[in-house]
Amino acid sequence: MDIRSLKRSASDTLQSPGCTLKRLVLIHTAISAAVSLLLLIADQLLSNAMASAGGLSGMGTHAVLSTTQSVLKLAQLAVMPFWRAGLIFAALSCIRSQSPATGDLLQGFRRWKPMLTSTLMLALRYLGIGFVSVYLSTQIFMFTPMAKPVYEAAIKASNNPSLNLEELVSSSMQGATAALLVLFLVVFALLALPMYYRYRMTTYLIMDNEDMGGLRAMLTSRVMTYRRRMELFKLDLSFWWFYVLELVLTAIGFGDLLLAAAGVELPFSADAAFWVFQCLALAAQVGLYYLARPKLEATYAHCYALFLTLEPPAPKPAPKPPKKTPWTY
Repeated sequence: MDIRSLKRSASDTLQSPGCTLKRLVLIHTAISAAVSLLLLIADQLLSNAMASAGGLSGMGTHAVLSTTQSVLKLAQLAVMPFWRAGLIFAALSCIRSQSPATGDLLQGFRRWKPMLTSTLMLALRYLGIGFVSVYLSTQIFMFTPMAKPVYEAAIKASNNPSLNLEELVSSSMQGATAALLVLFLVVFALLALPMYYRYRMTTYLIMDNEDMGGLRAMLTSRVMTYRRRMELFKLDLSFWWFYVLELVLTAIGFGDLLLAAAGVELPFSADAAFWVFQCLALAAQVGLYYLARPKLEATYAHCYALFLTLEPPAPKPAPKPPKKTPWTY
């Protein structure tokens, strides 16, 4: 796979007269940012309402508001794959000299059955990898010097049963929590990345074929990406600057917390700082996506189209059996 050729094809696609991908990316990103802002406002209002619902009489109200807050967050996570699929459909239409309309951004919701099937199956797989990663990272952590405070807390508790074990462990884990989190992320990435690239083309297949089911798309993606996952990884690396900027935008969203941790005092209140940095991060995201994401989406769409034309790689030949020698007869 020639990455430069894919990017040239993407640039040609974006410059074609009928391509509306830039406009659709702007609409897609603006709607996502507006929904995120509305959910932030709703979350803040619910938090304020829970704070005012104190006492035993307000326990029922507090439970309802907390449940509503959790449901809104889960709903946002659940809708994102369907919303993201509409942009993939638009990119596939553009590379085939078609002009997708604004309504085509809802194609992920129109093909909700295969999208739901594949999303649930992948979520269960990632959940299983998460459980395995927690177990492995914890075991590895306990064999490193970073676990020494935990062992010391356990020894103190065994020598003096009157001590509060929970307080001892929590105080000893304050410095080790960050290391344990980093270790978990490393283990999770090592286990999850192969599966991520194995099913990378699932959504493209669903958006490209109306009769494609979710499980069939996953199996087809496995065949398409067989022995090509490293090529996809190199393609992602070629857009490293985009993903670094996304991390920077995430850091901007937590700018109030980062500055507070660094001891920097702002000329306005903490609540105002929260909204300033959140709005700044969302506005910067809209600008970044409008400038860079059209080429990104077009490049990946051309990569999918290229994989469709390629034959599956031949499996590795089986090793030849060793020659028989007289003493093995």
